[in-house]
Amino acid sequence: MNENRPLISERSPSYQRSQRGAIDPVEETGAQTVGTLSHLIQIERDMIASLLAVRSRVGDGAGRGPLDELLVDHADRLPLLEQQIRELGGAPPDPGDRAGELPRDAGDIGYLSDDREALRALAENHESLLARYREMLTEPNLTENGRRLLEMFAGEMEQQSGRLASLIAA
Repeated sequence: MNENRPLISERSPSYQRSQRGAIDPVEETGAQTVGTLSHLIQIERDMIASLLAVRSRVGDGAGRGPLDELLVDHADRLPLLEQQIRELGGAPPDPGDRAGELPRDAGDIGYLSDDREALRALAENHESLLARYREMLTEPNLTENGRRLLEMFAGEMEQQSGRLASLIAA
C-alpha cells in the first residue's frame, strides 16, 4: 500500500477527530475494520494472481471449469470489500498493491514442473488465505458488517477447499 496515503480519507470524521486527539471507540472500530479489509484485499489480489497462473497452465482441460469458478468467487469479493471500506470513510488500496504473504506467488507457480504441483501450490495458498480469514475473525475491533463479510467469505473458502482437493486428486 502507498505509505503516504492514509487508510482513512482526510475528509472522514474519524480522521478529523483523530487529528484533534479525540478517540471514539466506534470510530476506532471502523478504522480497525478499514485496515483489516484493506489488507485482505491485497491478499485476495495475490490469490487471484495465483489462480490466473494455475489456470493458464491447465489450459482447456477438465480442471479449467472449477478454477474459473474459484477465480470468479475471489474476484467478486473485491468490490464488496472495497464498498465496505468506503462506507467506513476509508480508501481501498490501489489496484497494484499486494501483500505478498501467500506461500507461493504467481511467478513461483509458473516455474513448477507440472500441473499437479501448480494445483498443490494453489491449495497451499488457499489454505493460507483461509487461515488469514480465520485470524482476522478473532480481531475484537471489527464492525458488525465487516465481521459478517469475513464470516461469509471464510465459509465460502472452506467449501472451496473441497473443490481444490478434488482437482488435485483427479
